Amino acid sequence: MTNFVFGDELRHRKRPEWGTGRVVKAEPCAEAGPGAMRLAVRFANAGLKTMVAPHAELEHINGASVSGGPLGDQGVAIQLAELDQLAENGWLGGDAKRRVEELMISLPEEAIDPLSMPAKRLEATLGLYRFQGNGHGLLAWATAQSQLDDPMDRFRRHELEHFYARWQEARDEHLRQLLQESEITSDQLQRLLKTASPQARDQVRKNLATN
Repeated sequence: MTNFVFGDELRHRKRPEWGTGRVVKAEPCAEAGPGAMRLAVRFANAGLKTMVAPHAELEHINGASVSGGPLGDQGVAIQLAELDQLAENGWLGGDAKRRVEELMISLPEEAIDPLSMPAKRLEATLGLYRFQGNGHGLLAWATAQSQLDDPMDRFRRHELEHFYARWQEARDEHLRQLLQESEITSDQLQRLLKTASPQARDQVRKNLATN
C-alpha cells in the first residue's frame, strides 16, 4: 500500500498533463476500504483535485522515477535535464538531440507493453486521442510527454509541433496494429469505444473501414 502525506509530490498516471501535484491534505477514508486515503492534491496545471488512493492512479516523484517507460527507468524530465547538461558540456552532440526526440515521440508503457493484455493496451492507446496538436491541446500533450510543468521553458513551439506530428504518426500506426490483433473481440472494442473520445472513435472507424 502506498502512503501519501502532506507535502508529497506526485503525478497522476493517467493525467500527466496535470503536471506535478502536491498533497495539501491527506486523511483516512474507511468507506473506500482498509488503508484507503482521501487526498486533496494541488496540480500545477489543473488546480485542486480530490481523489481516493489507492483507487486513483497516483505515484510519487522522488527523484528516481516517475513511470519512465520503455526508454529507461528514470522519468522523462530527469532524462531531458541530463541530456541538456551533456549538450552544454559538448558531449554527445547530435546523439543528445536524437535522444530528446526519442523521448518526446515515445508512446507510454501501458499502451505498448507486450506483456499486457491487448484490450488493456488498446484502452491506453485510445486514451491518447484526448490530445490535440494545437493551442492548449499541444501544451497539454507536451506536459504529459515531457513531465515538465511548463514545456515552453525547454522547447520552442515549432519543436513541439514537430514532435507532436511524429508522436501522432506513431500513435495512429500503433492503433492500427492493435486493431489487427485477433485477441481483441468485438465486444471488448465496443465497450472501450463507449468511453473513448470522438477523435479515437473516428480513427477506429477509419481503420476498420480499410481492413
